[in-house]
Amino acid sequence: MEGLKKNTCPECNTPNEEGAPFCENCGYRLNRPGTSREGFPLISREQVRRSKRVERGVDTEPERIAVNAANGFEDSPTVLEGLSAVENTEGEEAPTVRAHEAYAADPSPSYASGLYAIPEEEKETNKWLLGALWIISLTAVGLLTYYVASKDEESVQLRADNTVVAVSAGPFVKGLGEQVRAFILMSCFRVQEDEDACEESKLLKGEFPEETVELKAFKLDTHEVTFKRYDACVSAGKCSAVNFKDCKVYTSQGLQVGIRVPKSLQEPQMPAVCLKREDAEAYCKFADGRLPTHEEWEKAARSDTSRLFPWGDSWVPDAANWGETDVVQTPIPGKIDGFEWSAPPAAIEDGKGPFGHFDLAGNVFEWVQGDDPIKGHVRGGSWASSPFDLRTTAKTEMDAGTLRADVGFRCAYD
Repeated sequence: MEGLKKNTCPECNTPNEEGAPFCENCGYRLNRPGTSREGFPLISREQVRRSKRVERGVDTEPERIAVNAANGFEDSPTVLEGLSAVENTEGEEAPTVRAHEAYAADPSPSYASGLYAIPEEEKETNKWLLGALWIISLTAVGLLTYYVASKDEESVQLRADNTVVAVSAGPFVKGLGEQVRAFILMSCFRVQEDEDACEESKLLKGEFPEETVELKAFKLDTHEVTFKRYDACVSAGKCSAVNFKDCKVYTSQGLQVGIRVPKSLQEPQMPAVCLKREDAEAYCKFADGRLPTHEEWEKAARSDTSRLFPWGDSWVPDAANWGETDVVQTPIPGKIDGFEWSAPPAAIEDGKGPFGHFDLAGNVFEWVQGDDPIKGHVRGGSWASSPFDLRTTAKTEMDAGTLRADVGFRCAYD
């Protein structure tokens, strides 16, 4: 320390090397009061120098002990870190052990850290106890998951059973009012890049003006006809087999050339698709019914309330299986409604119509009656449709002989 110019540390009032960036004798940079509050002993400048000499390999054991003794520190490197030295408890009873007399005889090094040692017998017991608790937890989670899944499956199964619901006789208003018509056209021009698609003669053909229609009472399937029901007609020799080979696959991006109908859409519980209007008429005749008329289908979807969607006047994104897109019109199928393609009938319960019919908006288009043997119409939109096509008044024209993976049907009964 001789030969070094000194000044006084402004914080701890101790000698300090002139120009030093911190008060070395305080242990921390200008923080003596904080160090005192934490109960740590100060580190002398000589100790810091000595630690550097140790790193260079020029320090000796006698010198280290002498320096520590001169500065009042125990012979422990812990003090160089600003921490109290750990007492050597070898051969002695550790202070912590007094509170745990069962471990007094254990010379475990855990005592040096202020912890008590755990006997091997207790370690073994704890291991089995933790294992048992882990198994019990997994079993409980498994049972809970099974219970919830079984309840969901049971709920879906109940909704999967088709029934026939009566639609009461009386007048209803079909078509769009002036305000709704103007709103739809304005919204279409805002979101569609192709302005021709928003021309009223195309977008709202046959939907304007409003008209009051008187209907007799009739009944209508609550569910779209499934392959399971249709196959019964095929087995009876009353219906033609489904032609999947020539069936076209449409998505929200249009016709997908070269894509075959996914196997997941051909399962027995799925809506029967890839059927001409003639095939749908044959099945409904087999079931002692018929295809609904335009007016019957629309009344079932809106009752006498003139609602824009089967569930009400406001668009609800998760109330139907439709062709979802994000804000920049990028397709995101299944992200909102949960189904990338079509869904089993009644899978989305929130979209029920006023009389309790499922999927009158979205999932698959549905054939209705028509007098023209060439041209036909479908209603309700599909899993590939935009919200515009899911309105209760929408009519989509297509050839009566069209085979599409998103066109199905349901039956009406007198």
